[in-house]
Amino acid sequence: MAVSRTRPNEPALIDNVPGVLLTLLLLIVLGALVLNYTLTAAIPY
Repeated sequence: MAVSRTRPNEPALIDNVPGVLLTLLLLIVLGALVLNYTLTAAIPY
């Protein structure tokens, strides 16, 4: 569902929302994986 814009010069924030959310989700997942790896590697068993 593409939102038709009346003014093509202004940035398409509505079209960029899914991309921004996907990027944030990827960053959160990567950060959690790195944090989990460093925490488990730092604790000696």
